[in-house]
Amino acid sequence: MDPGEQLEHPIARELQVLEKKRYDFERPTPTHYTLEVAAYWDNDLLDQVESGRRRRVTVGAYTAGRRTHLIVELPLDAKRFTLARIRGRTAFITVPEQAQVALRTDDGQVSREVTRRPTSAPFPAYAVQIGFGDRLAFRVGKLTFVCQFVRSHGRARHALDWLMPY
Repeated sequence: MDPGEQLEHPIARELQVLEKKRYDFERPTPTHYTLEVAAYWDNDLLDQVESGRRRRVTVGAYTAGRRTHLIVELPLDAKRFTLARIRGRTAFITVPEQAQVALRTDDGQVSREVTRRPTSAPFPAYAVQIGFGDRLAFRVGKLTFVCQFVRSHGRARHALDWLMPY
């Protein structure tokens, strides 16, 4: 088969990225963790960002400038939006209503059924909560986002890290 040739019934891209093996050194620990968000266009990695100690990850188009953490051309009716809100060891991911979603839990089960929570976004959307070991992938058109907690190699975290200093 020619590498550029498309399969008749390809595996959905959001399911394909969840099949990627996760190594032990990538797994988050209670003291070393960060949220990783990756954006794919078809099979190509466009951009990837780790949250560090930020509590929000913002996605925007190239025209949104420096106000975004993850820069991709959006097929949505928004220049930029908050993709993830992080609260300690959990994150709330904003998913567009028309997106195809897949969630892989820590025990390896892949499901298209997710618990929807209300959220605010510049387009019709809902939020999905993920924690350690969960990987969420959703696709809008040819753009696929993958969100997961990974091991951080910085200094150890503390429960009070997320409080803003006065």
